Amino acid sequence: WNSVLEAICVGVPMVAWPLYAEQRLNRVVLVEEMKLALPVNESEDGFLSSAELEKRVKGLMESER
Repeated sequence: WNSVLEAICVGVPMVAWPLYAEQRLNRVVLVEEMKLALPVNESEDGFLSSAELEKRVKGLMESER
């Protein structure tokens, strides 16, 4: 969570891709509540396709958030 707070304070764009522990809760807060990050759509095995990652990073770069 500390890294997330540091990123928010300095305005670092974020793509939320939780892997373990409390990161899933962080994703909900950042994406749905605070609207400060873009979510990624991972497959059922938890992996992320290169096309999905490319789409989210481009969306982040073009975003006004």
